[in-house]
Amino acid sequence: SNWDVHIKDNGVNAKNATSGAESTKARKVDALTGEFACTLQVPGTSSIEYDIEVENLGSFDAVLDTVTISGTTEAVSAVVTESSSLKQGDTITKNGGTDTLTIKVSLNDISSLPDVTTIDITVKLDFSQATSGSGGGDTPTPSSLVIDQTFVPQYYEYHRDTDDTGSVSIGRSYDASTWANDASTLGKDYYLGHDVDSTTGNVTANYVCFIIDNTQYCMKAIDSAGTNYFPQNKALLGRLQTAEKITCSTFSSNKVECSSGSLGYLRAVSSSGNVVAGLSISVKCDANSDGRSACHE
Repeated sequence: SNWDVHIKDNGVNAKNATSGAESTKARKVDALTGEFACTLQVPGTSSIEYDIEVENLGSFDAVLDTVTISGTTEAVSAVVTESSSLKQGDTITKNGGTDTLTIKVSLNDISSLPDVTTIDITVKLDFSQATSGSGGGDTPTPSSLVIDQTFVPQYYEYHRDTDDTGSVSIGRSYDASTWANDASTLGKDYYLGHDVDSTTGNVTANYVCFIIDNTQYCMKAIDSAGTNYFPQNKALLGRLQTAEKITCSTFSSNKVECSSGSLGYLRAVSSSGNVVAGLSISVKCDANSDGRSACHE
């Protein structure tokens, strides 16, 4: 059994743009987060919709618990509404079920355009296993491991690489069927995560993941788009330090270095626009700015 609910690759798309509306960005950020941006120029008229297509490849029916929408709408006097078949409380069936959340962004009927006309929106979805009362059918219990939602990879694995020849690298294809959807099956407190393009089979993003107090946390390294995720990695480690789960000796604008009991050394670095996320103990797992990831004895 496995838990695998995620936004499809290339599953965030714009549609139904009216006069004065233009999409400037639509993409999947991680397994259950999408983001998009648009410009709206005609008050009371300009609007655009975005579809976020979700699929459930796991063996449990999944219920949409929450939809969290954040962004710059207030500065632009825009309104964001949900208008789709997929709504909070709905179930996506196991073994290949799909559904689509549609978000509409509209410019208010205002007398003059604001200084800012570009709207950036982030949509975060949270799912849980359906019970028989919510249409879930079977009710086997998935892993009791709590998953922090900062970054949630599609797949998890742990492999040793002593000479860099066994690295999992962005842009290369691998047999993802050998990787886990439930990291608790790895039997490790630290491991790697990966996102994979469903069409090409190529790895599109690498992660370093670790478990503290039965909760999984993942830091995201550079992805195929070259995105810098250091701010999110830094915020995650800062949150763990505030919660007194780790202690950070360095917390600067481009480097965070921390330690945590048996896990040892946790590190996130921003260098030349790229991100290196690493974790060290007697075994070190790292995901580097050159796109490689591995664990080393």
